[in-house]
Amino acid sequence: MFMFPHLLRNAMRQGIYREYQNFKHNDAKLKGTIDWGRHIAQNIPFAGNVAYSTREYSYDNDMTELIRHTIEFMKSKRYGQSVLGLDQETIDNVISIISLTPSYNKNERGAIIGKNLRHKSHPYYTEYQPLQCLCLQILRMEEVKYGETDEEICGILFDGAWLWEEYLNTILQKEGFKHPENKKHKGGIYLFEDHSGIRYPDFYKDDIVLDAKYKKLESYEKVSKVNRNDLHQLITYITNLQASKGVFIAPLSEKQQKNPKSRLKNSSASLYILGIEICHTSTSYADFCEKMKAKEAYFVDTLRQL
Repeated sequence: MFMFPHLLRNAMRQGIYREYQNFKHNDAKLKGTIDWGRHIAQNIPFAGNVAYSTREYSYDNDMTELIRHTIEFMKSKRYGQSVLGLDQETIDNVISIISLTPSYNKNERGAIIGKNLRHKSHPYYTEYQPLQCLCLQILRMEEVKYGETDEEICGILFDGAWLWEEYLNTILQKEGFKHPENKKHKGGIYLFEDHSGIRYPDFYKDDIVLDAKYKKLESYEKVSKVNRNDLHQLITYITNLQASKGVFIAPLSEKQQKNPKSRLKNSSASLYILGIEICHTSTSYADFCEKMKAKEAYFVDTLRQL
């Protein structure tokens, strides 16, 4: 259940899943295929209504119903309610799913599970397949675990990428960088003049944008090797803020010999990869802190020289 908000967030960012559904009607607003058998059975003597069927795009479908059943199941569990209220985005996503599944019936859970046993493959809604798999595991109370033993393991899930970002903030705030807070929906920028398309750069000031990446980027000799979605994201921030420099900041296992730099075509802006070397030769926590201060200072000096 702890994985549910993350996969739900990824899926919902692609939009609400919708697919064609068949609907049966019996009214005077004929707009589909007449169902003669049903029409004769229900509308004799004729009183103005016509029985007909339509095939329309609908948000209330097998996939969203599966998500709704998962949400209702989690509400009944000890930790489920807390997980569903993890942050505002998760709360909003849950509200959206509930509002778009008016035909939800708790007694149809078995039927909905059966309809989702075949994984849905969609060229656009790609993030819904892992969510579908997780929902089935939750509803069928399947174990999600590592290893093959029956021993119960207790652990903690932590967001390493967020911790890396907040660690960098302790350094960069002293350099005057603004740090929008995505989790709290504070300090975002807008892509459009009507204040829509809100985005949250990790750090920015003047003509430079920094993007914290908890990934191994030190082996890259060219910025173009960075994940395409990460590149597109940083280029979007640069364009919106009219910056001339964009920098990926990643943890390093050793000191950088050179700082990869690539200039954008038909633009005066350049992208870089920088990082902070993480000390792994310290003999104590105090020694680690002392050595990290030196490495942080080196990083700040390098950043200033861009």
